[in-house]
Amino acid sequence: MPSRLELPEPVLEAIAAEDLEGLRTALEGSALAKELGIAYETLEPGRARARLPAGELLPNFLGFVHTGALFSLAEQVMAAAANTLGFVGLPLNCEIHFVKGADPSQDTVASAHVVDTQGRIARIVVEVTQGHDDILRVTEMVFLRSPHP
Repeated sequence: MPSRLELPEPVLEAIAAEDLEGLRTALEGSALAKELGIAYETLEPGRARARLPAGELLPNFLGFVHTGALFSLAEQVMAAAANTLGFVGLPLNCEIHFVKGADPSQDTVASAHVVDTQGRIARIVVEVTQGHDDILRVTEMVFLRSPHP
């Protein structure tokens, strides 16, 4: 894992320039996002929406989508939303509520939006759904906003 001093310059430049296509490329190009097949449907200032496709890698030992995969999807959209406003967003805290087991044979969608920015802090809310069913809610994720880590 890169240290703070080794963050990829193209990613830092995309964040600083609010280059959403450059940021989308970086987000979807991360190894875990590629392995899970996470793809962005929406990426705009302060908002992101991504889809986790159904797949064989997703079931846990009980047959539901592994909660780690669900959180990975939620974290991806939170990071996307946090990093669309010209600052590098580094996660500080998160509160998650798992509402219902997710079906691995269905696509899962996560939507995130920035609800507040105060100085160096950004607060983001995320909803994860399958169809009309709530699967997971992140009531708040706090990100430290930094112009350059």
